Amino acid sequence: MRQGYVSVEGGFRIGFCGTGVIKAGEICNVKDFSSAVIRIARERKGIADNICPQLVDNGRVVSTLIVSPPAGGKTTLLRDMVRQFSNGISEIQPQRITLVDARGEVAAVHFGVPQLDVGRHTDVLDGYPKEQGMMIGVRTMNPQILAVDEITNPLDLEAMVQGAYCGVSLFATVHGTTMAELAHNPYIEVCWRVVFQRVVTISCGNSGRIYKVEVMA
Repeated sequence: MRQGYVSVEGGFRIGFCGTGVIKAGEICNVKDFSSAVIRIARERKGIADNICPQLVDNGRVVSTLIVSPPAGGKTTLLRDMVRQFSNGISEIQPQRITLVDARGEVAAVHFGVPQLDVGRHTDVLDGYPKEQGMMIGVRTMNPQILAVDEITNPLDLEAMVQGAYCGVSLFATVHGTTMAELAHNPYIEVCWRVVFQRVVTISCGNSGRIYKVEVMA
């Protein structure tokens, strides 16, 4: 509640507006509700069918950054990539995946049970701060792939770089429209050159979303 929402069975999320209760400079609760927004959780299984084979190089899944504007479908694509690699695709055996789901939007865990399909071999760290969850996942879960939604600050990026040096492949999403735009963000630019071997950009065309996979030099 202090983050402004509650998760309910089925993967749905209800966001609240109201009066923040502040203690020691931090929000500890919300009262006097004025409005609510219900976010409907939807899966689109299979949207990564043509993408996943392009993320395998010499029998290993490579680190991949997903880029799109807000509401462009980053989380939906990430979820399907995690599901497919967790279950295994024709190019590679099932992968051990640790998903750091800081806001509960990818797996939509409810009382310990993912409401959305993230695959048979996926461990979910639900509600963990991203930078802490990534390090905990690497140390304790022995993942082959570490997945996280919406990297936003230098601490997230630092944790991803540390994970990459530990030999873990990483999946992450970030807001943006083009690679050229991201180049103006010094943190992202350094991270993608150190960490990522593929970038998937999502754009909207007249016939729907367009997915483009680029190989990082």
